[in-house]
Amino acid sequence: MTWLDDDDAVRREPMEISSGVGINTLSAQIQFPAGYVLQGELQPLEIKLPYGSERLTYRLEGNTLYAELQTTITALRIALADWPLRQAAHDALARAFSRQFVLKKQ
Repeated sequence: MTWLDDDDAVRREPMEISSGVGINTLSAQIQFPAGYVLQGELQPLEIKLPYGSERLTYRLEGNTLYAELQTTITALRIALADWPLRQAAHDALARAFSRQFVLKKQ
């Protein structure tokens, strides 16, 4: 049994991406054990999109690493033509979130 004809399976309307416009911020902090330091640097990531932006930043204070993700949504819907940009942004953020960092004993 088929619920959709092939023609019906093609999206024609814009994608709804949010229930509201504005800025959402997520943050986390990780405190390292005494005598350990972060080896290398964590690079920030900023993605500008037609309907907003994503920004991931890091800050190191003493033995505490702070991470912040700021998502700005300026439109409730995006054009289908912009969907590949949204997917690419999502993939870049997923890679950034899966980064590992190494602690080095001083």
